[in-house]
Amino acid sequence: MVVEQNCLLNAELHSITPEFKNVLSFLKKHPNLVTWPSCIPYVDSVDGVLRLRSSEASSQLVDALTTDEGKPVIISEAATTWPAFSTWTIESLRQKSSSSSISVRVNNRAPARHADMLPGGGGQQQSLQISLKEYLNYMNHMPDSLDKIDDVENYSTPFYLNGWRAFADIPLLSQDCPALPEFSTSIDDTLALLAALDAQLFKSLQAPASSTEDSIAGWCHQVNDNLRKLFICPPGCSTRLHYDAGSAHGWLAQIKGRKLFILYPPSDTQNLYPLDTEIETVQSPIDPLRPDTDRWPNIKNAHPVACILQPGEAVVIPQGWWHYAVALDKSITLQRNFYHAGSNAAGLVQMVLKTAASLEKNGGS
Repeated sequence: MVVEQNCLLNAELHSITPEFKNVLSFLKKHPNLVTWPSCIPYVDSVDGVLRLRSSEASSQLVDALTTDEGKPVIISEAATTWPAFSTWTIESLRQKSSSSSISVRVNNRAPARHADMLPGGGGQQQSLQISLKEYLNYMNHMPDSLDKIDDVENYSTPFYLNGWRAFADIPLLSQDCPALPEFSTSIDDTLALLAALDAQLFKSLQAPASSTEDSIAGWCHQVNDNLRKLFICPPGCSTRLHYDAGSAHGWLAQIKGRKLFILYPPSDTQNLYPLDTEIETVQSPIDPLRPDTDRWPNIKNAHPVACILQPGEAVVIPQGWWHYAVALDKSITLQRNFYHAGSNAAGLVQMVLKTAASLEKNGGS
């Protein structure tokens, strides 16, 4: 349901989703946010994610993506040298967007699910199309962290700007973040793979093969650029348990604020009851903060690892790893999906061919 709305603070929008209710309940039981990783039900490892410095991550990250089912890695100081880390705030982003009429879509449940409309699903995601400036003004009214919420009993579900293609809307932001961060140079082959695919697809047309970045076809750059997104939210916004589509690896870098991540290996899939109602995404009905063991008893056999991602850090999540996240503070997160020649290149090929088939079916528009 998309709502055209001029003010996010309007009383008519006040509601509470099951996910946010669970966040507040968890906060009430565990008021010290620092302890949250150790308080996750059935947690297998507290902050057991391998931590590496950006400068030493190269070879170990390749192993993390290609060995067995992979393993998540936290890169310390991943973003601390980026201009974004020292200059981006809610206010600075508001100023950067003040001269343009950028429209964004925000929501109170992410990712969206068809299952939300079924009995016991908690109700359809509420989605609002508003100006970016208005959303950032809304952010200025929100508490800085979960433990700064004054009236927990009457606090409504906050709205999340997730998956925003910020660099297309505000190209100047690209100057503040490297397109290929230092830690990812050994694992992110996306653009080179797209160029090779471009050469193969158009070989029969005698089109020149792409050999340098300047000669890579425009569509390759567009696909590559669209894999980088920005997530902005007040404390308490969560991303429900899922793994990334298209067999993609992903990394998320905290520019501002802290986020709690709870991750499950691919081998736990049978314990997480994937929803058969979702076509575009792979999601679990389980809330890691409050798993319903009566409905989903196998969750007791899962092996979650939990950690708090600090400002300046990035977490690299291999393909197929389930993850849930909740913002502990006002948060700005840069996210990128990517493909690696030695592990998930086939997923990129399938994604491109699926997109091409869809465009052909719809008349190429």
